[in-house]
Amino acid sequence: GYIASTIGRFIDTYNVENVVLRNIVIDAMDVDSDGADVVHFAHSKYIFIEGCEIKNKKGNYDGDAIDLDDVQYFVIRNNFIHDIDGKGIHPSNADSPPYYGSCYGIIANNMLLNVNRVGQRHVISIGGDPNLPGATPPENIIVVGNYVENSPGTGIYVTGNYIVVANNIVINTDTGINIGTFGSIAVKGIV
Repeated sequence: GYIASTIGRFIDTYNVENVVLRNIVIDAMDVDSDGADVVHFAHSKYIFIEGCEIKNKKGNYDGDAIDLDDVQYFVIRNNFIHDIDGKGIHPSNADSPPYYGSCYGIIANNMLLNVNRVGQRHVISIGGDPNLPGATPPENIIVVGNYVENSPGTGIYVTGNYIVVANNIVINTDTGINIGTFGSIAVKGIV
């Protein structure tokens, strides 16, 4: 399928379970949609995004291609994300109460090109705001086999508990991989 629009978020869901997005092209058509994520799930479970293309998102650094706020059990794999001004893939703690972190996820074999074009954030960003009341960090997430190229920001940023980063390729970014300040993180085989 193909989705194109000239307004804000394309997929914006709260409190859903068992969602599969597969082989969809989402074209944001260079709409300047500050702060609006292209695909956004919050307080949800069992989210599966595979084989999709997400492209052409303009706006400030706060709008992401894929934003997961307090999502449990997710898989994001084999996607092509390109020409995005904000973050590419961002599992984090929720923006609204309860402020729980996303957990039990796999981010694998995605290609991210020309993401974070404004350079103030990260292409793959696992983290959140630890200062929110009762906030918990993301945890139990595997980031493996992803390809990140051409970003003026950080290729992969990780903060949380029990995060594994392995066998990713990060090329032509200001910072390849940035490990945050708390949690238990394992890093292996990074180019």
